[in-house]
Amino acid sequence: MNKRLWILEKNKAMKKGFRHLLAYLFFCLAMSVIRPAASFAQTPPQGFICDSVSPSSSAQLAIAAYQLQSCLEEVADIDSAKKLVQTLNLDVIKFFDLTRLYDTETKQNDYKKTKEYKDNLAQLTLVKAEKLKHYYYSVLTTNLGSYSWAFKGFKFDMDKLTTPGGVIGIPPPPSTILYDIELRSLPFEITNSTDQDIKLPVLPDSGMSILRNKNDIMTIVFYKLGNVFAKEYSYFNAQCHCNRNAKEDVITTKYDRVIIFNVKTNDIYWDVFYDKP
Repeated sequence: MNKRLWILEKNKAMKKGFRHLLAYLFFCLAMSVIRPAASFAQTPPQGFICDSVSPSSSAQLAIAAYQLQSCLEEVADIDSAKKLVQTLNLDVIKFFDLTRLYDTETKQNDYKKTKEYKDNLAQLTLVKAEKLKHYYYSVLTTNLGSYSWAFKGFKFDMDKLTTPGGVIGIPPPPSTILYDIELRSLPFEITNSTDQDIKLPVLPDSGMSILRNKNDIMTIVFYKLGNVFAKEYSYFNAQCHCNRNAKEDVITTKYDRVIIFNVKTNDIYWDVFYDKP
């Protein structure tokens, strides 16, 4: 091989090696970009979680949505429940806190003829449509108590959480109402005319896991909102020691689902639909 041919072959080899080096460097650069993206993909972003959560979601996704504190709306007290009742009823006067201003039927009827009322009604109608799309939750208890081997499950008091008429404990709670939310599908139990409990059957293995982690356990009910109806019920009045009748606007629910989980580890111990989607 003459010298000129040898130089040409050497240059080709160098160029080929240089191209391989560039390809390798490009591969390394690409992997440095792809790996973080892949790692990020392992933890779904907030928008994905909020858009994806639904009654049929996995328990893990439902709990992730709960922990974000922005995907789901909590009904935690009588005021938030009343606001939902007003929204679903399209009660403009109560929702916008105009009751004192329009405190008679005549004033309310005159107000309903105004442009302001019609604008507020249109706004509230949009709010109602959004509320009906969302998934809600309420905390049933953070203390399940002891496990009952008699019926294999937990039984916990609901009296302190229920506020018919807007006053805690007066009158005693009617069955299945939690802050004006009608959770009729849940296993409520009434004893002695005044005591209200929820009785959750839980398999022994799960029950023992719950007891071992009892300080980190939360029991939540997830649901979607249905219609508003006036629920009539009787209750025992401790002041007169007699039975009284009452009526309360309550919201029916759909897809009621109870999840018992560990707030620190996110372990799911119990996941039951009482109203399947």
